[in-house]
Amino acid sequence: MGPLCGPCLDGGITDDIASVKERSAQWTLRAETMSHDHHDEHHNEIAHVMPLWMLFATFAALVVLTCVTVFVGLNFELGAWEIWVSLGIATAKAALVTLLFMHLAYDKPLNLAIFAFSLLFVLLFLGFTMVDAAAYKTELDAGDALRSSQ
Repeated sequence: MGPLCGPCLDGGITDDIASVKERSAQWTLRAETMSHDHHDEHHNEIAHVMPLWMLFATFAALVVLTCVTVFVGLNFELGAWEIWVSLGIATAKAALVTLLFMHLAYDKPLNLAIFAFSLLFVLLFLGFTMVDAAAYKTELDAGDALRSSQ
């Protein structure tokens, strides 16, 4: 009898190995079945398909908004409102892209709420930055005038 042979190890190890192999085969079969069922669910599921006219209308709206941005930028001096108008048009274009091209309008409402709150926080951060920059504008202009005179 060798060191690994004995009454407790002879049948015990082979029985344990067989039961582990059997359980492993069961789990593998179960995982393959679940994976296959899960794959079939998504494979048969059809994503939201938008009509072609809506895609072209969205594209046309994006082109028009881009032309409006260029036209306003070249022909109007809006002063302090220029950045707000530009950001408003850019936000409208981003909303069109996310809602229609990225299908957020047809997705779960929670995803739309998360996007809306994210946009709200971006607007808040930009607003605080603009207010801060406006508070120091006179000092910045004085510094620019001093540098240009030297």
